[in-house]
Amino acid sequence: MDTIRESTTVADTGTSINSDPYTRPERAESIPLKGAPSSSSSFITRFCQNCMGFADDDAGDGLKFIIVTFFILSVAVTVALVAQIYQGDFQVVPHGSVASDSKDCALIGTDVLKKGGNAVDAAVATTFCMGVVNPHITGLGGGGFILVYDHRRQEVLESLDFREAAPQALSTVSPEMIGPYSVGVPGLVSGLFAAHKAHGKLSWQEVVRPAANLAKSGFLVPSSLVTAKAHLNLRSESNARLHDLVDTLEAGQILKLPSLAYSLELIAREGPTAFYNGSIALEILSAVQGSSLTEADLFSYQPLARESLHENFYGFDIIVPGAPSGGPLLLAALKSIQALNLTNNIGEESTPLLLFRQAQAIQQNYAAFYAESGDPNFSAASNPSTATSSLPETVASHVAAVDLNDLYVSVVSGHNSLFGSQILTEGGFVLNNALASFDGFTSGTKKNYAGASSFTKPSSITSNTNNTTKVINLPEDDILLDHHTEATEVPHLDASVALPLEKKNSFHQFGENQEPSVVKRHKRFENSESEPRATVWGSSVANNELVGGKRPISLAVPVVAIESGHICGRRLVLGGSDASIVAQVLSQLLVLDGNFISSIESPRVQLSVSGSNFSLEQSYATSLSPVRRQQLVDLGLHMQSATVLNPSVNIVEKAGDVLNSHSDSRGDGVASRF
Repeated sequence: MDTIRESTTVADTGTSINSDPYTRPERAESIPLKGAPSSSSSFITRFCQNCMGFADDDAGDGLKFIIVTFFILSVAVTVALVAQIYQGDFQVVPHGSVASDSKDCALIGTDVLKKGGNAVDAAVATTFCMGVVNPHITGLGGGGFILVYDHRRQEVLESLDFREAAPQALSTVSPEMIGPYSVGVPGLVSGLFAAHKAHGKLSWQEVVRPAANLAKSGFLVPSSLVTAKAHLNLRSESNARLHDLVDTLEAGQILKLPSLAYSLELIAREGPTAFYNGSIALEILSAVQGSSLTEADLFSYQPLARESLHENFYGFDIIVPGAPSGGPLLLAALKSIQALNLTNNIGEESTPLLLFRQAQAIQQNYAAFYAESGDPNFSAASNPSTATSSLPETVASHVAAVDLNDLYVSVVSGHNSLFGSQILTEGGFVLNNALASFDGFTSGTKKNYAGASSFTKPSSITSNTNNTTKVINLPEDDILLDHHTEATEVPHLDASVALPLEKKNSFHQFGENQEPSVVKRHKRFENSESEPRATVWGSSVANNELVGGKRPISLAVPVVAIESGHICGRRLVLGGSDASIVAQVLSQLLVLDGNFISSIESPRVQLSVSGSNFSLEQSYATSLSPVRRQQLVDLGLHMQSATVLNPSVNIVEKAGDVLNSHSDSRGDGVASRF
C-alpha cells in the first residue's frame, strides 16, 4: 500500500503525479486555479501576488486572488453607482426642476443646475429669460417678489420685495394708467442681484448670459404675445416703438432682440450699476422724460427684506411674503375657503357652482385688503381713498425652482399689467406701470401730493455699496405695532354670505379642542408668551395711497407649502400673479383633488381686481350646456371673452425623493427636470 501512494515520475513529460489525490485535498482544490497565466495577465497576477503577500507555492493562491479581485471590483462598482447617483442621469435621483411659462427658459434653468448652480441660480436665470420671451408680461423694467426656503433647515432664507417704487419727488400730475406718468422705479435687476448675491453659487455672468444669448439668437414668438397685442392702446408718441416691434408679429415666428441682448450683456458684466447708474439708466430717464422719475430715484433703489407669513391650511404650512405682495390676501382667502368645508365628494356636474362659491368666499376679503393693505414701511394716511375701480389687473410671470439640496425658490415678476406703461426703451425692454396700482387714479386725473409722508421704521433695511447688498437687522420694538397693540386674530368670515354648501366631512378636520389658526409671522416671536400677532394684511396698518418712495400693493404672490409634521412629506413650490387664483389652485390641490397636474389645469373663476365681479374661463365656459351657462349667468358669473389671457400657476412638487413639476398650459410653458 505504501508503494502505491508514492509518487512516480513520468520520464517523457517531466510531470510529477500524485497517486492519491485525497492526501492534501486543499491543494488538490487549488490545482485548477493555478494554471499558467496568459502573457496578457501575467503582470497583473504577479503584481497582486507580490502586493498581497502571495507566493506561487502557497495553498489557495488562486482562490485568494479571485477574492481580492472580486473585492476590488465591488468597490469600483459601488463608487461608480454613487457617482451615477449624484452626477449622472436625473432619473436615478431627481437633481432638481424648474417650471415656468417657457420651455426655453425652463431648460436654461436646469442647464444652470447641471453646471453646479443651485435653485436660486436657476430661478434668477429663468426669470431673466422670461423677460426675453414674454416681454408683454415681465422684464428688466418690472418688479416682483422672491421667496427662498431651505427645507433641510426648515427656514425661510429670503422674503424679498423688489416691487417698483414711486419716485421720491412727485409732481402735481398724478399717475396714469399708461405712459411716462405711470412708471415706477424698476426693481427686477436689483432684486435678482440681491437674491443671487446672498444665496447663489455660480457667478453673476453665468446666470444672466443665457438670457442675453437667447435674445441675440432668437426665439419662437409665443401665442400669448400675439394675443396681448389687442391690449395695446392706439399708436401714440410714447408707445410707437412698442407698436413697431409687435404689430406684425405672428405666433411661431423667430424674434431676435439685439438691443435687449446688449442690455443684458451689460448687466451681466457690470451688475446693477449698468442699470441704475449707467447707460441703461439714461435710456430709462429719456423714455419717461417729463415725469417725476429722476436719476436719484434709480440710483437709490434697493430691494427690501420683508417678513414672511404662514398659516395652516388643511394640514399644510402655507408660507408667503407679507405686504405689499398678495400674500396676506391669499391667507385670508384660504381661511374663507376653509370655512366652506369643501369635500372631494362634489360631483362633476356641480363644479361650476363650486367654483362660484369659492370665488364668493374669496371676494369677502377684497374690500379690507384694499382699505388696510399697503407698504408696511408707511403708516396709513389720514384720509385714505376708497376708490379701487381704476386699478389694473395684475399681470406677472411665475418661476418655481427646486434643487438636490431641497432649496425651494418661487419668483413672481412683472410689469404690473400687459405691456406695462407701453413704453419700450432704446435698451429693448418695456417699462412698468406700477404707479397705476395706487388707489383711485384714472387717466388724466390731476392731484397734488405735496407734503410729508408718515414713515415708520422698517424691521430691516438694505444698503448697497460697491454692488454688494447687506441686510441690516434693526432692534425689535413696537413701532410697527403702534396701530394694533392688542393681539388680533383673523376671523372666520361669515360663510353665509356665500351660497350654502351641504355640510360634509372634509379631508382634514380640526380636532375637537383645536382652535382655528391665525396668521403669524414666520419664525419671529413664535416662542414668545406675549406674541404680537400680525393683522391679516401684514405687520403694520397701512394703506395704498400714493407717497414718494412707497410701493403699491400687488395681487402677485410666491408660495411654498409644506406638509405639517412630515419632513419628507409633500412640499409644493408655486405662485402666480393673482392671489385669488392661487387660492383656488391650493384648494384644488390640498382638498378636492390632490393630483398636481389636474389641479393646475382645472377650471377657475377669475375675480376682477376690485373683486366686484366674477368670470369663468372661456375655454371651460364653452363646454357647458346652455342651461348650465344661463344658471351661472343668473347667479352673476360672466363668461370670459377669447381675448382674455388667464393667469398661469406653475408648480414643482416633491414628496420624499420623488420630484414632479408642471407648467400651466395657460402660460404655454413646459417644465424641465434634471
